[in-house]
Amino acid sequence: MERFDFLLQHISTFVDISQEEFEKVKPFFRYKQIRKNRELVGLGDVARDLAFIINGSLRSFTIDESGRERVYKIAFEGDWIGAPLSFDEGIPSRYVIEANEPTEVFLISFSDRDNIYFTVPVMERFFRKLVDGYLKFAIRRFTSVTTETAEERYRKLLQTQPEILKRVPLHTVASYLSITPESLSRIRHNVANERTLFVA
Repeated sequence: MERFDFLLQHISTFVDISQEEFEKVKPFFRYKQIRKNRELVGLGDVARDLAFIINGSLRSFTIDESGRERVYKIAFEGDWIGAPLSFDEGIPSRYVIEANEPTEVFLISFSDRDNIYFTVPVMERFFRKLVDGYLKFAIRRFTSVTTETAEERYRKLLQTQPEILKRVPLHTVASYLSITPESLSRIRHNVANERTLFVA
């Protein structure tokens, strides 16, 4: 599938957009390759772009007082990722966005995101739906970390993002689940044993 075909397919899941309208959308997006462990947004940078992932994965994280990563989001193909407050308000980002693996993205800048509304009005509805989705993600993320056990969070991750354990280092997965790598190892072992007993 061509890169822009993938973007069109994605947009079409949210809004009705014609091929003619999409041809006007394409110039607003810039293609970029990001090497593994390279940053798209650095700590303290102003996030100039939102990123749509064509291939690969990115994570957003903060750094705590002890210098450890606190992973907030892990995004794969067909996901958007950015530092929303920095992007919308032009302030230094408290989040780093970094590639977990070689990654290809389409980027759209703040000014182009606003200008696209006038060129293709349906895109305003599309981006509004993205914002709604992000708010729901943030609420679910907060609720999960504050009300669910570590094992519940791990089981939910297996259901919603099973590829994550194959493509992302386990210490990153542990940080995303807000647990230590040791706890993750123990939970994985228990769940694997449980499945083995069930199959037997």
